[in-house]
Amino acid sequence: SVVIHQTGDSQFQDYERLTEKRVKDSGYMVTKWLSAEEMASVLRSADMIVSRAGINTLCDAAYFGLPMLLIPYPYISKQEQLVNAKYFAGLGAADILEQSELNSQNLLSKIDSMLNKLTEWKEKATAAKVVARVDAASKIVEESWKLIDKQKQ
Repeated sequence: SVVIHQTGDSQFQDYERLTEKRVKDSGYMVTKWLSAEEMASVLRSADMIVSRAGINTLCDAAYFGLPMLLIPYPYISKQEQLVNAKYFAGLGAADILEQSELNSQNLLSKIDSMLNKLTEWKEKATAAKVVARVDAASKIVEESWKLIDKQKQ
């Protein structure tokens, strides 16, 4: 198993702190960012993801049919990440661990539970691929042209 921890830039110096503590060759990799190509490669080979619940990440995981354990970031207005997480949980592609319940025991318990039923989770996550619109860009262009044509009339 390999854990890839993407920290982003953080006022709490997460990347620096975690890099110092990381044990070499432990199967734990910490990085600030992954390029689109690196992220696609990681998702292609992943069994599941543990993540916040930003919509881009969720749609990427859905595209690859990956089961998700989601920890919505609670400090966003209107709780949009919780809304996203509940949507994907409703599709059967995700389980939710709210930050208020987050501790090492609960996290490991949820991951273990999902891994023990990974085949079931993957089947449900694959069915949720319908939300990943691979033709989104062409669909937007198509609809835009329809609107332009409509205004010309």
